[in-house]
Amino acid sequence: MKYLRYSLASLILIISSSVFAGPPSYTLPSDQWRMISLPLTPPADENTIEAIFGDDLGAGEYNETWVLFEFNTANNSYGEHLALNTSLEPGKGYWIIQITGNDKSLDMPINSYYTKPNPYLIKLEPTKEDDKYQWNLVGVPFNTNTKFSDLALTPGVYKKLWRYTYAGGNGSYEIIEGGGQLKPWDAFWTATKDTENSKITVATFGTEGPYKDKEVVTWTSNDGNTVFHRRKGVEKSPVVFFAPGWGKENETQCVNEKYAPIWKFITSHGYAIICNNKPNQTKVSTGMIKGFKDAVADNENVGKYINLKKIGVMGHSSGGGHSFKILKDLSEENWGEDGRFLFVTEQWFAFGMTKEDMKKLKDTNVVFLQFGKDGTNMWGGGQDARILLTEYSLLEGIADTNKDYQIFSNADHSYIHVPKPVSEMQGILRPLDALMEYTFETQTEKARKAALDVGTDNPYEDDYQKLLLRGSYHWKCADNEGQLFDHCGNYPANLP
Repeated sequence: MKYLRYSLASLILIISSSVFAGPPSYTLPSDQWRMISLPLTPPADENTIEAIFGDDLGAGEYNETWVLFEFNTANNSYGEHLALNTSLEPGKGYWIIQITGNDKSLDMPINSYYTKPNPYLIKLEPTKEDDKYQWNLVGVPFNTNTKFSDLALTPGVYKKLWRYTYAGGNGSYEIIEGGGQLKPWDAFWTATKDTENSKITVATFGTEGPYKDKEVVTWTSNDGNTVFHRRKGVEKSPVVFFAPGWGKENETQCVNEKYAPIWKFITSHGYAIICNNKPNQTKVSTGMIKGFKDAVADNENVGKYINLKKIGVMGHSSGGGHSFKILKDLSEENWGEDGRFLFVTEQWFAFGMTKEDMKKLKDTNVVFLQFGKDGTNMWGGGQDARILLTEYSLLEGIADTNKDYQIFSNADHSYIHVPKPVSEMQGILRPLDALMEYTFETQTEKARKAALDVGTDNPYEDDYQKLLLRGSYHWKCADNEGQLFDHCGNYPANLP
């Protein structure tokens, strides 16, 4: 393995000079050094190099065709390669190479789980006396993309990271800072600059919570229209009231798997969710509101498990339109007095609400989420975005810092309810996760920015939300029962 040691030695020279000048599988090319970290936590009995990578690269070929090294901060060297029975840890970075002549695919053991806790603390080796800096090779321990802004670096840590890349037959380092992003499996160099304890706290949003593996307890009302989900052993938790989109004839959206990714994600964080959908009730919100209140009144099955002082209201499509009235009525019951949010995706008309009702909504953190490039997707013929723009403009009682109009381009209207892995739902789960934390837990600026500082407060004026001709949409700004004000009159019918 002299070849491997020689090649690795050259890498530290590169990084030294650069200072001064779940999850998807990982493809490891032949004859290329890569820096990697674990995107999940392996089971305790499967956390060795052999258990994690032996099936991918051949345990019997270790130190012949593939090998791993770690950086020893005690003497700033690599030393010998790691032994095959070495345990690997989330949050640490490793060098790996294979020379089989073919690409190899790496994956984690089947029973690996999401790394906890979130936030995750990575302790760094501080600078030694008389040294200007100390290198640490670490990695993000989560299986979703992690923004640089998700990292809280103490003052003793340089505010940039170095990631090794390989292109065109050459390896080099790129600096990650500002709006940069790290992917699952990425490792990176970071440097401490003083002798005090140094650390990185990774608080990424959009990952499943600590109750992911707890049993889901479900209660359904006698009429089948209301469904309550919680995790076993969790009591007096904040609760989200969810209004789904309109379904087929006699189809109740709350009892099928359409929105399962949403309720599973919410409950994984220890919160409860109540879904109500009176079939084909597209214009009137009163039946849905009654369903919510009746569920809460059932103390034995629902009421005793929830904390009505902290609530969220969430809705999609026609259910998003109902969400404004639901929020208004539940707020009038003083539900959510210690924390309240509204999260709506591609909502329809604000049924049952007047302009004054909309303007009086207050004390609520609000996210509007539209899908498609420039906020336009023609799924089902498309819906006129003037509807959402009007609704957003009427939220005069809510400060700009507490509301946000967002667009997730790589999705269409069905994005929220088509079951898919958490890693493929970050467009909705990341802001939702941050919004729940900001509303229900600690109101940190980090959570506020991740939830409420993503899009814009002036979607039309900023040319953020694009508009098409009024006649281009299938779901138009027409008169509808339950629509108590003009949802489109303030915006031109022709292209702006």
